[in-house]
Amino acid sequence: MNNKYTFCLLAFCLMCVCCSCTKIDYDKQNLIQNSLAIENQITEGDYCYQVQNDTVKIIRFLGDEEEVIIPGTLNNMQVKVIGENAFYQRKEMKKLVLPESITAIEDNAFYRCSSLENVFLPKNIQKIGENPFFRCSALEHISVDSESRDFKDIDGVLFSADQTVLLVYPEGMRNDNYTIPDTVKIIMNSAFGYFPSYLQSLVIRGNVEKMPDGDLFAYPNDRLTLLVESDSEAKRFAEKHGIMFKEI
Repeated sequence: MNNKYTFCLLAFCLMCVCCSCTKIDYDKQNLIQNSLAIENQITEGDYCYQVQNDTVKIIRFLGDEEEVIIPGTLNNMQVKVIGENAFYQRKEMKKLVLPESITAIEDNAFYRCSSLENVFLPKNIQKIGENPFFRCSALEHISVDSESRDFKDIDGVLFSADQTVLLVYPEGMRNDNYTIPDTVKIIMNSAFGYFPSYLQSLVIRGNVEKMPDGDLFAYPNDRLTLLVESDSEAKRFAEKHGIMFKEI
């Protein structure tokens, strides 16, 4: 009996030691990873950034100014990317100036910048992620440099250069009615943001072949009616998501 008890006690102690070592190794690994992550981040003024291939990716903006002019270089390296959620909830920011060096704006980069009124996109931007200006409720107009090869604005709305993809309809745009151009074949996810404040009717004709994977906007409102053609993707989308619509 004593031998059996002693054996069980030894086995239990050995198991505890192994588990403890495993936990120590796991915690040590996490500590190393966290340390590396911190080491890879640099703070200069109002900008926290990472260096990628001798260029800068802004990962967090720390300022609270109404007018933000993003520099073209930090630490003598070109600023190329605005990272995901980099300007999250900078509610004080009304005006934003992007440098010509920018080539990419990632998902939700300016999420909840609720005072931002206008945006000008420079010519070198090649990539824009999903929902870059989501919940920018004061945003009325997006402009694109006329020399851009990848994007185009039409009356303040952002499209791909060939106008086949609608990327962003500003949430604060003061239109009661809007008709999606006949060139558009794809409407990106949440292209109309959280909800376009002033919009009451939206015309989507049969030229649109692909509607968003989820909602057209995050918060449907009974004020808005979709005007759609029969046997169209837009009509099927409205029926599926319970959005008020009329046939045209």
